[in-house]
Amino acid sequence: MRTVMDQAGLAPGDLTIIIHGTTLATNAIIERKGARTALVTTEGFRDTIEIRHENRFEQYDVNIDLPPPLVPRRLRFVVPERLDAQGRVIVPLDEEAVTRLADRLIADKVESVAVGFLHSFTNRRTSGARASCWLPGCRG
Repeated sequence: MRTVMDQAGLAPGDLTIIIHGTTLATNAIIERKGARTALVTTEGFRDTIEIRHENRFEQYDVNIDLPPPLVPRRLRFVVPERLDAQGRVIVPLDEEAVTRLADRLIADKVESVAVGFLHSFTNRRTSGARASCWLPGCRG
């Protein structure tokens, strides 16, 4: 860890989180045996994970069979909200839409929610950037 920190020019106090991955999680994803997961994203971007950016396989093979997305379309949802690339709010998060969606996620027996709002990383003060716990028993 010290070597990586030195190479990155960081001090230990600069770290805010350490994530450790294991083959257990990787295998669960590959084998699709994980929790029933929904994806919530910015309105208009529901199918982005289906469209994909192709850079790992044969880019020019129009007949390639790609694996299905990790979250099926029936479990991908959108809510009205939008930030620009600088983190300025263009459309505030529709909190009522989030509440309605939470009810649907519960009805659909969703166990895990991935939240991917466009540009939310640029403004941590927005509701969308802080969205982490929409289901009962959530550990955020």
